[in-house]
Amino acid sequence: MQSLTSNRFTYQTDIVVSEGFLEILQQFDMDVSNGTDLHLKDLKLPLRTGFVPKTHQIKIDIASAVERTHYLLAETLLHEFAHAFTAAWHVPTGEPGEPWINGNRSNEAGFAFTLFIMGGCPEGLSQYLPPMDRDEDHRQRLCAPFGMYFAKKWDQWEVGSLPGGKGPTRVMTEGKDQAFNTPHTLYPVLQRFVHDLSTKETWEQQVPRYGLRSLQLPRFDDWAVHRLNDLRKKGIWSTGQNRWGDFDNGPQAPTWM
Repeated sequence: MQSLTSNRFTYQTDIVVSEGFLEILQQFDMDVSNGTDLHLKDLKLPLRTGFVPKTHQIKIDIASAVERTHYLLAETLLHEFAHAFTAAWHVPTGEPGEPWINGNRSNEAGFAFTLFIMGGCPEGLSQYLPPMDRDEDHRQRLCAPFGMYFAKKWDQWEVGSLPGGKGPTRVMTEGKDQAFNTPHTLYPVLQRFVHDLSTKETWEQQVPRYGLRSLQLPRFDDWAVHRLNDLRKKGIWSTGQNRWGDFDNGPQAPTWM
């Protein structure tokens, strides 16, 4: 962090975004130019590694997957912009490092700003099975071959560094018991919604007319997953057939694939 002017209260911050986004989009561009399908094969890797029968493998549409990558990249830029702005405007002098935004249990400014703009904090579904490494899991979260989801309350079960601990992320203790004893509601991100964000109609007609509401994630209660506060229990779709996996780092791709 460095001062931009002679005014010691004006600062510049540098935020580094994962190169994984660039690698994924470059591979897609190369496939288009060369007539290859290497990116699609990468997206199907979890299905092959997990020995998912061909009769149960979902069809991955490459154009839709790229749209999801663009969307997640935009989300990441919003998230990191919030950190950069906060760090430049409120120079950290101690702990905690960021202020609380009304309506959030955690003081993680990136997620709070994303929630304000997008109406949720979307993430890519991932299928993680040995012998995959964490790099593959990370790649899936950037390109979301199996779709995306977002939580009704992104920080409902957050722990962070509770008051008295050290670290930039803190979580309010007030209302903790109620939050932890309430089912965690998750919604799928509709591909149609993601696609419409790349159209002229959205930006030239919908946004000027409806503002931020045009950009905010729709919530369909009939498609919601409700997870109990036990990371080893599975959330269940309302159809009863589709289930999300039970890994500690969040919901995975449906286990019935």
